[in-house]
Amino acid sequence: MRFSTSLYLALISTAYAAIGPSTNLLIVNKVVSPDGFNRTGVLAGSTAASAGFPGPLITGNTGATFNLNVIDQLTNTSMRRDTSIHWHGFFQKGTQFMDGPVGVSQCPIVPGNSFMYQFTAANQAGTFWYHSHLCTSAPGKKLAIA
Repeated sequence: MRFSTSLYLALISTAYAAIGPSTNLLIVNKVVSPDGFNRTGVLAGSTAASAGFPGPLITGNTGATFNLNVIDQLTNTSMRRDTSIHWHGFFQKGTQFMDGPVGVSQCPIVPGNSFMYQFTAANQAGTFWYHSHLCTSAPGKKLAIA
């Protein structure tokens, strides 16, 4: 039996509560214990309550324009609270300032503020990876485009 890409993404979206291509993405602190020891982590989600590890799958179609409003709600003063999002594998032709490395292509998003990432997945399909950038990085997440 052969699955279509759209059906596959629909199944993944249901299983992993996918978001996108136009959405809010909150970056928050939560206590996590991935190895059995509690510690404050940096997590992402469409709401503060849904933020988790791994973060949400962001889905879209080839040619889609992504409008991802990243909201920095980091509160733990024992770590850097500025952030940005770096998108691995995207051809940022004409939107290189949306690629995320702080001090290279954009300024950091400071706590209580947001940044609207707007880019198009022109002629690209597949699964890509995103993560926060700066001194505190959230665990990697995936972005899938059919």
